[in-house]
Parts: sequence; structure tokens; C-alpha cells
Amino acid sequence: MAKLPKFYQSDSVLQNSEFGELARHLGFVVIVWGLVEDATRDLLDSVALIGERNTTVRTTVLSMTPFRGQIDILRRTAFIHQPDSDWFKELDGVLSEIEGKLHEQRNRFIHDPWVEDDDGKIVRTARGKLEVSVSKDKKGNRSLKILEPKPATLNEITDFLDRAYACYHKLIQSRRDYLVWLVASDARPAWFDDAMD
Repeated sequence: MAKLPKFYQSDSVLQNSEFGELARHLGFVVIVWGLVEDATRDLLDSVALIGERNTTVRTTVLSMTPFRGQIDILRRTAFIHQPDSDWFKELDGVLSEIEGKLHEQRNRFIHDPWVEDDDGKIVRTARGKLEVSVSKDKKGNRSLKILEPKPATLNEITDFLDRAYACYHKLIQSRRDYLVWLVASDARPAWFDDAMD
């Protein structure tokens, strides 16, 4: 049976070096993912909602749209309003990475339990659709597979952080490039020049 680490009983939880490092890294997952979501939202605001001058309407639309929905809207409106095909191709790749493997990993890090096994090692147990699967052997026989807890590794978390942070910077650059293009083009809303003064 899964159990909380023994040292979780008090404020000394972060004094245990193994669990403290894990907790610190997982904290960075939360922080960096928040940056990715915020940069996605800012880009969506620039590409899809810049013509909406009422900030209350813009904030309402963004706050009521789930993150995956924001990505879908951003992808479609960015295709319509793309400065050029290279810009869109790069953005589409970043959005695919965010909504694909990165989003799944983030969910695993945040929602899977991190517990102590019988040997005192911190392990992550999979939950949801990854927890149980049915597989076939070479003869076509089916068997039930339950994913066993995996030892916690900081490498998989730091790899996630590196890739998520790179996506964050690419989103910021995409927004910057889009706004520069918008200023220089006839695609900007009529009121845009007044707002820039």
C-alpha cells in the first residue's frame, strides 16, 4: 500500500534531501507551466482579441476558455492572421509540443501520487488511463498490465522544465514577431495606431 514519506509528518519534509529536491523540482513544474499558459494567453490575446478594445470582454473570454481550447483557438486564428508561413509553422510546432507530450507529462507530475515504497525510496505511481492497460503477446493472447510505481528521477523533471521553458521563450518570440509584423502591416485594427501613441 502506498504511504506518505515518514518525514512528511512535520515541517521537516524539506529537510530530507531526496524529498526536498523532488519537491523543489515539482514546484518549478508548477511555476514554469504557469509561464507557458500565460505566454499562450498573451499570444492568443494579440492574435485573436487585439481588435476587442474592452479589456473586460477580453479577460472574460480568456478566463472562461480552458487551456486546450485556448491552444485550438490560437492555432486557428494564427493560421488566419499569420505574418508568413514560417512564423505559423514554428508556432504550430510549439503548440503541438505544449498540448502533446508536455501537457501529458505536466499532468503526470502534478496528479500522480509521489509516495514512499517499502524500501524507503520515493516513487511515482501512475493514475488514470496509464495505470492499467490491456496488451497482446505475439500469439494474440491478451493480458492485463498494471503499471508499477517508478522511482522518482529528477532528470525527467529537469528535461520537462528545459523543454517547457524553451516553449515559453518561443511563444514570447512569436508574439513579439507578430506584433512587429502587425505594426508594419495593413492588418492592424484602425484604432491600433492611436493606442501605440
